[in-house]
Amino acid sequence: MIPTPRGGAARPRGPLPLALCGGLLLAGACSSGGTGTTAMGLAGTPLLADSNRDGVVDEKDAAGRATWSAAAGALFLANLDDDDGKGAADASDEIVNGAEDDKDLARLRLSAWPGAPAGATVTLTIDEALAADKVHLFQHGPAGWTLLTLPATLAVADVQAGVELGVEAVDLVQEIAAGSWDGLATVHAVFSDGKATIADDRVALRVAPFVMINNASVVGQLWHAAYLDSGGTAFVRDLTTMTDEASAELIGADPPDLRGDQWAEDWWQVAVTFMPAAGGAHGMRLAQRSAQPDRDAGGWAEMQLGPDVGYIWPHSPRPQGQADPKAYSLDSFGNHDTVPPHSKGSDSYPLGRIIVGGTDEAHIDPVVRAFYDAQRVQPVVQIDTGWLFVGHIDEIFSYVPANTARGWKLLVSSPKLARAMLQKLSADGHGATPLFAGKTLYTIQGKAYSAATTVDKLLGDPEVMAANEVAQMKIDADLAVLSAELGLSKDEVVEMPFLWERLQVEETGNVNGYVFVAHMPGTVNLRVVNAHLGIPRPHGPVVGGKDAFEQDLVDRLSSPVSGLGADGQGLPITFIEDWDDYHAADGEVHCGTTTAATTMPATRWWEAGR
Repeated sequence: MIPTPRGGAARPRGPLPLALCGGLLLAGACSSGGTGTTAMGLAGTPLLADSNRDGVVDEKDAAGRATWSAAAGALFLANLDDDDGKGAADASDEIVNGAEDDKDLARLRLSAWPGAPAGATVTLTIDEALAADKVHLFQHGPAGWTLLTLPATLAVADVQAGVELGVEAVDLVQEIAAGSWDGLATVHAVFSDGKATIADDRVALRVAPFVMINNASVVGQLWHAAYLDSGGTAFVRDLTTMTDEASAELIGADPPDLRGDQWAEDWWQVAVTFMPAAGGAHGMRLAQRSAQPDRDAGGWAEMQLGPDVGYIWPHSPRPQGQADPKAYSLDSFGNHDTVPPHSKGSDSYPLGRIIVGGTDEAHIDPVVRAFYDAQRVQPVVQIDTGWLFVGHIDEIFSYVPANTARGWKLLVSSPKLARAMLQKLSADGHGATPLFAGKTLYTIQGKAYSAATTVDKLLGDPEVMAANEVAQMKIDADLAVLSAELGLSKDEVVEMPFLWERLQVEETGNVNGYVFVAHMPGTVNLRVVNAHLGIPRPHGPVVGGKDAFEQDLVDRLSSPVSGLGADGQGLPITFIEDWDDYHAADGEVHCGTTTAATTMPATRWWEAGR
C-alpha cells in the first residue's frame, strides 16, 4: 500500500497522493458513495462484482465488496457440469464452453478509464495463495472469453474501454484444515498510469457450497433402479401412481454394472449448488457417488455428467473406500439425510442440517464427513445407528411437511405402538388373523423361510417381543439426542408403528452381540415427493376388509389428527409394494429410490450466516 501524506503536509509535486475511500484507494478526492468519476478519469468504482447478491453487477455493489460476510460479498460456482458434451467438467479446461457455460461464470467489472495515458495498465491478482490453482479468471473480449494467467497485466486499450471478467472455481471446498482452500477468493486490481498507482481495489468472493435437498424441497424427479423382476415391477407400478399424483417425473436408473444392486438411494444422491442471477438463482445439480469404490452401480452418478449436472466423488482412496469394514454400509446414502430447515433458540438453519448415522468408532468416510463440514451451511448431526444391522438413519427417522412453525414434523419408528395395536386386535377377537401371508423372509445366512404368522403368534413370540423391548430403548435414546439437538417438542414427533427383529452376529459392538432389522415393513423408511408419501405396504392383519396397519397410517398421517401438510389436514399416501425386492433384503422404499430437484431452492444459502 502507498502511504498517504502526513496530516497538514504540503502536497508534493508529481503523481497525486492517494485518499482512502471505504477500503478503496483512489487518486484525488473520493466521490459520493464510491461511485462517479475520479480525478484521473476512472468512470465509477474501479472493480465491481455482484456483492449485494441481486444478480446484477452495478454501482449498487460498491459497498461491502472487499470482505465476504453473510450480508455482503460476491458468489461464484464450481463449474462442474459439462455444457459442451466433452465428458469432463467445464472447469477442467481453460476455455468457456459455449453460451450455456457462459452462464456459469460469476461476473466482475473493471471500470473504463477513457483518459488513460499510453502507459496505463491494470494488474490483476488473487490475494489468497491457496485460491490460485482453484480459481479461473477470464477476460471477455470481441473474440469471446480468454483465461488470464495471473498476475495478469491488461493493455492500455482494455484499461481505456473497461473490461468484463468472469470467475469460476475448479472444485468445491473439500475440508476445513490448515493448508486447504476455504472457498474464498479476493480479486485484486491495481490501476497504474505507467508511473504510479492510480487505484487499488478488491472484491471478495466465496464459492457456492454443495447443498443437500430435504423432504420439504420441491422435487422434479424420482429415480429407481431398473430392476424389473416381479417384485421390481410391482414396486415401479406403485411409484408411478405416487409420482403421477405428486407431479414428478419417474426415471429408471440402469447402470451397466447394476448386478442386482437395486438400492438406488445408496449408490448416489443429487444435491445442488447455486449463486444469484438476474430473476433468481442460477446453478447446477451435483450427482455425488457413494464412498464405496467397489460399488459398480455407483458409476451411475458419473454417467449423469452433462449440461447443468456436475459429478463429485469424495471418498477415501482405497478399493473398498474407508479402512473400517464395519463402517462400509454407513457410506450408503440411505444413511445421509437432511433435516429440513429449522431454528433452535438463536441458531437458525435455513437449509436444514445433514444427519448421518454411526458411532465414534464406526462412522461415515472421514473424507466425506470433512467434505460435508467444509460446506458450512448444513452443519452435520450424527445419531447412533450402531445397533442396526444395516446402520442407516432412514430406518428410524423421516421428516414430513406439517402445519407448524417449523413447517415439518419428525416421523419415528415405534415398536411399542405396533405392539399396542396388535394387543388391541387380539383383545377384539382378531388374534387368529394372519399377517404376511404368502411372504418370504431370509436368515442372515440367506436361507428363505415363510414370514406368515398371526396376531397372537407374533404377540406370543418371546424372541420378537424381547427384541422390540431393546429396539424401543435404542430408538428412545436416539430420539432424545435428536430432539435435544434440534429443539423438538413431543408434539412435533409422530410415531410409525412396526416391529423389529434381531440377528446375532459374531463381531459387533452392539447390544449383546445383536443387530436389528425391521421385522414388519419399516414404514418410516418412506419417500416424500412434493408432500406426497410413498410408504411401504405393511401387509398387516386385514380386519373388516382393510389392512389394520395401513388404516392406522391413513388415520395418523392423512387426517387432521397429526396436523401434517401445509394446511394441517394431512398428507396423501400411496402404499408401495416393496416386500420381495426391498423389505426381504433389509431395506424399504427410501432405500430403493432417490430424488432430484429440477429448480434451484428459494432459500438463499448465503444468508445462513455460515
